[in-house]
Amino acid sequence: MIVVLASQSPRRQELIRYLLPEYLTDPSDFSERSVPYNGDPAAYAITLAKEKAQDVAMRHPCDLILGADTIVVLDEEVLNKPKDRSDARRMIRRLQGRSHTVITAYAILWPEKGIERLGYEATEVHFASMDALEIEDYLSRDDWSGKAGAYAVQGAAAPYITSLHGDFYTVVGLPVAALYKEFKELGVWQALPR
Repeated sequence: MIVVLASQSPRRQELIRYLLPEYLTDPSDFSERSVPYNGDPAAYAITLAKEKAQDVAMRHPCDLILGADTIVVLDEEVLNKPKDRSDARRMIRRLQGRSHTVITAYAILWPEKGIERLGYEATEVHFASMDALEIEDYLSRDDWSGKAGAYAVQGAAAPYITSLHGDFYTVVGLPVAALYKEFKELGVWQALPR
């Protein structure tokens, strides 16, 4: 058995190294846009994480699969990855000067043992107010591309994050402490090849 991360995110690949010395990366082909938002942000994020994990589990039936998805929620609207720079601008304008919630959901599937663990962590993030010039400067760095809510807490948006209430790694893209607990309960380290 090996742990397979169903993600191509460099941030998730970095964070899973905090938990595991060895793992395999096999990005899911599942399209996040194929799942309509159901009005419950946590359930939506869990569904996305599970769909990603299930897609990869078909290729790795004997391994433990970890799928994850991060969403940003503001005023009951889910801000996924922006479609383009204009969409990123709209998101940053909405986020600036306000608090929002970042949810990272995870799905742990171990088909060989019939195990499915689903969960999520939520963190409140407050953005500083930004003027039009700051927003355009931020957008010019292209750090918004491929990021839920058009930002990465550890990237070019870092100067504008005034506070976090919750787990930092949830905002980065993988709730490391929650996964440590899940892996420990499942005996993952004992099942890894030596």
